[in-house]
Amino acid sequence: IDLRPRLAHVNVPTLVIGGQYDRVTPPWAGRALAAALPRAEYREVARAGHAPFLSHADTVAAWLLEHAHG
Repeated sequence: IDLRPRLAHVNVPTLVIGGQYDRVTPPWAGRALAAALPRAEYREVARAGHAPFLSHADTVAAWLLEHAHG
């Protein structure tokens, strides 16, 4: 089931994080997801692959804290 049309109804602040070199979920997909969500922001971790929360944990943690505290 393709739920993309319903993304416009997700009305919560959302942080979409992607890795620059992610081959599983490429950056264009993260940008498209963020564009489809009304209250989303996309951030990309430079020189990161599919798991930037592991390879760049400090950066991702800082972004999450910043997002949580709005």
